[in-house]
Amino acid sequence: SAVINNFGLIGQIYSVYDNSSEVTSLVSEQFGVPAMLENGLQNSILYGNGQNLIIPFSSIYNDIIFGDIYVTSGLDKIYPKGIKIGKVISVAPTSDSQFVKIVIAPFTTPETSSQITIITPVEMRN
Repeated sequence: SAVINNFGLIGQIYSVYDNSSEVTSLVSEQFGVPAMLENGLQNSILYGNGQNLIIPFSSIYNDIIFGDIYVTSGLDKIYPKGIKIGKVISVAPTSDSQFVKIVIAPFTTPETSSQITIITPVEMRN
C-alpha cells in the first residue's frame, strides 16, 4: 500500500505486523515508482538512490528542466495518479550523448513525518 503525507509520497508498506508496519522509503535503492511530469506529458520510472530519486537514462529530446515536478502516474495501480513525489534538481549528461540523468529531490521522507496516510488499493478493500 502507498504511504503519503500532506507533502506527498513517502514510500510503500513492505511488512505488516499485528500492531505496526514497515515502510520502504521512496529514496531506498529497492524502490521504484511509475511517475509523470505534473503536466502529464512525460512518463518515467523513478528509482531511489539512497538520497534522492533518479531517472538514469532520459532522452535528451525530453523537455525536462530544473524545477519540474513529478507525480505518480497511477499506471501500476498501487499509487493513485497525481500524488506529488518530488522536484527536478539536476539534469546531467551521461556517457551516452543521447541521454541525460535526472535527479529528483523528494518532497518528503519517512524521517520527517509525524502523521501519514496509507492508501489501500481498491482490490484489497473488498
